[in-house]
Amino acid sequence: MTIRKGEQWGSSIKMPTHIRQAHSDAEIAQCSSGDFISITGGDIHFALGSPVLLESELDCTLLQLDALHVHITLADGSRSDSFAASCIQIGRFFSPIHRDRFICLTNGGIVDGRNIAPRAHPNDGRFDVMTIDASMSIRDRLTARKKAVTGSHLPHPLISVRQGDTFTEQRLGRHESLSIDGVDIPKWSEISVSILPDYWQIVV
Repeated sequence: MTIRKGEQWGSSIKMPTHIRQAHSDAEIAQCSSGDFISITGGDIHFALGSPVLLESELDCTLLQLDALHVHITLADGSRSDSFAASCIQIGRFFSPIHRDRFICLTNGGIVDGRNIAPRAHPNDGRFDVMTIDASMSIRDRLTARKKAVTGSHLPHPLISVRQGDTFTEQRLGRHESLSIDGVDIPKWSEISVSILPDYWQIVV
């Protein structure tokens, strides 16, 4: 069950016999919903307070983690499905060359070590969507990127943050990039995302 406001997240359990280690967000996304997962790196790891590796024969805490279910249509019309544990990024927060829109779907609020969505929670049954308007200047983007380390880039008239459980967007121009948990997806045409609550089992 997804977390509710005011409730404690997680439950105490005995150490599972088999634990799968994930060293990045992309590795979490490769795990199944039946795995018990210990994470050692990535933005979800940072969002959880960078928990240390578990020692055997100790009690631990089980945390349910939502998944982003991703449907991608490529330029040739082919389609593929995948998962994201942390984030999906369309365009770039900052580029010295291009000044285009930037859209980021984040599960835990932390993206590349920056707190871009301070109210996000990785088990609330929703993802947060931060959008930077294409008209935002390169100088303001650079400033916002620095402030985003502490979440102080908000509020800003050209930056919006909302929550949702479904999302669909088409590519605007051949230079617009797409990455899922830090992995670039070339030649994409359209992306659709839905939330899968309580999908992964994280042990800390």
